[in-house]
Amino acid sequence: MIDEIYNRRILELAADIPHLGRLPAPQATAIAPSKLCGSKVTVDLAMEHGRVPDFAPDVQACALVQASSSLMAPHVIVQTPERLRCLTAVLCTMLQDDGR
Repeated sequence: MIDEIYNRRILELAADIPHLGRLPAPQATAIAPSKLCGSKVTVDLAMEHGRVPDFAPDVQACALVQASSSLMAPHVIVQTPERLRCLTAVLCTMLQDDGR
């Protein structure tokens, strides 16, 4: 089962997270720790003219969380806060409905 979860594509994504690191002077920072496994994701954002011109995730987590960070990272730049909230709501709904 582990081989199915941690397949080659997951490991490729986990090894190549766009914008990885921390911003020198973020305008907002969010930290999401997992009580279950100890993973932690810290996200720094900059805002300019109502959009996100810069973003950096610091991911201290398993390959699955790293891979999902890799998939999400390219889509944050140039978004508005409203759009990011909408995307968050859609993702939460999808996860609660078993991916539907």
